[in-house]
Amino acid sequence: MHITDQSKPFSGGFLKAVAMITMFIDHFAAVVLLPLLQNPPNPMSEVLWQQGADYYQIMRMIGRIAFPLFAFLIVEGVYHTSNFSKYATRLGVFALLSELPFNIALRQSWLAPTSQNVYFTLLLGALAIENNRQHTYPILKWLGPLLCASIGKLIHSDYGFYGVLFMLLLHFLRDNRILQALISGIVFYLLYPNWTVSIAFLLIALYNGQKGRFSSRWLYAFYPIHLLLFAFIRNLLFRIL
Repeated sequence: MHITDQSKPFSGGFLKAVAMITMFIDHFAAVVLLPLLQNPPNPMSEVLWQQGADYYQIMRMIGRIAFPLFAFLIVEGVYHTSNFSKYATRLGVFALLSELPFNIALRQSWLAPTSQNVYFTLLLGALAIENNRQHTYPILKWLGPLLCASIGKLIHSDYGFYGVLFMLLLHFLRDNRILQALISGIVFYLLYPNWTVSIAFLLIALYNGQKGRFSSRWLYAFYPIHLLLFAFIRNLLFRIL
């Protein structure tokens, strides 16, 4: 079901742009700024270090806006796609393509078995929602989603078990945008307490159901590309400083 409300200002394209920008800021802090603060290549004054630490905290707080928006957009994508198999395959392909950039950038290692990128969580959430939509028997409606959430925990994907269940909550509350934003916002805050997440849920409440002009192709490729870029910048800074 396609829910639209022309009186609301924000399209899916706008939400994608906000999600990408806030993720970009968050990952710059995590990939570039944090290593410089932990192991400064040159001695820095206490004042300069504290300024850097303050910027780091602010940027990570901004970054907390990203996941609820990405999760919401995937939920909407499940409803809007005409070919779920193709949609899920695309998520799976980019989950695999993003794993090495994720490891290099955020774990500073080629292999990180105890940590997987967020695409895996988004894929598992999409599979859980589609399973719940397609099956009529109560056991099957819930067994698949529970299995998907458990896999998220088992492979240690970003947001993992609770991330998948959070996407299911967005799915169940989809018929009422205000309730969807309010209840899922409260639940997400209880799981990951940070006041900035309220911005994400305000945007969700003001979503008009329109696709917008922003292409999803950029969104898929942006994730691994920006991680590789930040890893390159970090390594370059440690060489020249």
